[in-house]
Amino acid sequence: MKNTLHTSNSLNEPKDWKSYYSICEKIKTDLVSCSADLRFLRQLLDRYFNDIVKNEHLDEIRESLIRFQDLCYDTDHLKKRIKDQQSHLIDIIKGVSSYDQNAIITEQSDLENRIIILMKKLKTVKKELLFMAEQVEGDKKDNDSFVYQS
Repeated sequence: MKNTLHTSNSLNEPKDWKSYYSICEKIKTDLVSCSADLRFLRQLLDRYFNDIVKNEHLDEIRESLIRFQDLCYDTDHLKKRIKDQQSHLIDIIKGVSSYDQNAIITEQSDLENRIIILMKKLKTVKKELLFMAEQVEGDKKDNDSFVYQS
């Protein structure tokens, strides 16, 4: 029990809360990058959607699109959670907090884990959607070369 109190006291030091705030800033930077990738993928889908759905593998396409939508939602949700966390950390640093500090630490840990998972999901979804767009472009080039040969 003595170790728990010591750990708790060391976590209340301002430098630790500031480092948590810095980690939140890093996560926000990652989310900005993720949002830019999602905007690009949305434009890609808008451009190729009609051709993509002509593909025979509609179940796979549907699953990829669902993963994309989930990723968009998760990104927006994580942005809100980061904003709230930073607000709580600022209150703690200023000493005007009535927040449960253990809950803040738990939330911080969860946010750090979620950004890792989100970035892995982004990589997977990006790969899937780029592959679909590449297939559409390949089909268009094949059709164009067939027309010119006729």
